[in-house]
Formats: sequence, C-alpha cells, structure tokens
Amino acid sequence: MYAPLPEARPRIPYATSLAAASVWYAALVAGYAAWALKSGEWQGIIGALLTGLVPWLLTSLIVWLILRATNVGWWVLIVLALPFFFVMWFMISLFAGLAIAALFMMNGG
Repeated sequence: MYAPLPEARPRIPYATSLAAASVWYAALVAGYAAWALKSGEWQGIIGALLTGLVPWLLTSLIVWLILRATNVGWWVLIVLALPFFFVMWFMISLFAGLAIAALFMMNGG
C-alpha cells in the first residue's frame, strides 16, 4: 500500500574531510618551516600559511562532496586529498607569483 522508505545514508561530518586536508596543509607548513630554519628567512612561512589556506578549505570541500556521493571509507580521504591539495596549491602559488611579477613590472621595476 505504501512505498518503502529509502535507506538513510550515514551522515558525513565535514570535520572529517577538513582533518584529511589538514594533513597536507600541515605538511606544507612544516616543509616551509624546515626550509626557513635552514635558510634563516622566516617570511616564507607567512606565505605558506596564506597560500595554503585556500587550497586547504577547497580540498576539504571537494573531498567532502566526493565522500557524500560515493561509499568509500574515511581512511581513503588522506590519499584522496593529496592530488586536489597539490594542484590547487600549485595553481594559486603560480598565479600569485605571476601577479606579483606583473605588478613589479608595471611599476617600472
């Protein structure tokens, strides 16, 4: 007489995806900190914190959306987050560097 209720999917907390992306964000900052410790130039850490912030948030959002649509385990998230984080970090770093170089050239430098 009545249609059966659809099975409820388990809720996927966003904090799980945020934690998976945080592994690579922390690795990026640790790499810059090691470089700064060796070279003595600490301005790179501020750049790493700012440059890695946007890919960290976007990667966690993409991984969360993928996790909602598929039925993979939570442990796959860290491996899944790596290519997204790396590509976004590389593109943001590239475009930020090009913008800084263009502004420098436009100001006669």
